[in-house]
Amino acid sequence: MIKKQKLWDIPQAKGDWETVNVSTIKNKDAREIGVEWLCKQAIDQLGVEHFLREQNWDDETIQLATAHIISRAVYPASELKTVSFIKENSAVCEVTGFDKEKITKDMLYKISHKLYSVKTPLERYLSQRTNKLFDLDDKILIYDLTNTYFEGQMRRSKKGVRCEHKKGEDPDKKSGIYFLRTSLNGKDEKTLWTIYNIICEIEYTFRALKTDLDLRPIYHKSDDAY
Repeated sequence: MIKKQKLWDIPQAKGDWETVNVSTIKNKDAREIGVEWLCKQAIDQLGVEHFLREQNWDDETIQLATAHIISRAVYPASELKTVSFIKENSAVCEVTGFDKEKITKDMLYKISHKLYSVKTPLERYLSQRTNKLFDLDDKILIYDLTNTYFEGQMRRSKKGVRCEHKKGEDPDKKSGIYFLRTSLNGKDEKTLWTIYNIICEIEYTFRALKTDLDLRPIYHKSDDAY
């Protein structure tokens, strides 16, 4: 088919062609690279290596750190099993440039401690970087819902909502005043109330998963996880 339709990308007069039975092809030292390559692209976009280089890390240490981060994302397991995964299955070292024959579980332990030593500045850097990449507004929402009762008409209050009661109605049904306290600026009351109700639904869902459905926890980093 390739010969008939001339789908090759070399001049017809050059190159030798030979028919190969693909069912007889054997491979040696085949490795997984798809997810590893995707993680490496994410690390490059986030500029993690650039940050570590600014912390005076040498290239080999950075390569080991990125290999360990990618391995944790792809195959979360113990350091011992991670070493086996890197040497036998994964192409993470080919992607990062670190010599896979040099990796030991002790090296992974040490690089984990070294990464932890820059945890706070790295988190701050990643927060700023993701805000820039995705045009995010870095705000932390803190909600405090209170049902407060006041005596008086609150004529001078600019935050409370005054409820009028018609004749014959039970005043206790409308005497409560709800307050939402948030660090999110520039949003109207309706938007804040909608966000709050969404959070309530999420919390209710998690509560139902843990109680009514009684789902077991999933230990992602446990060697016994399935």
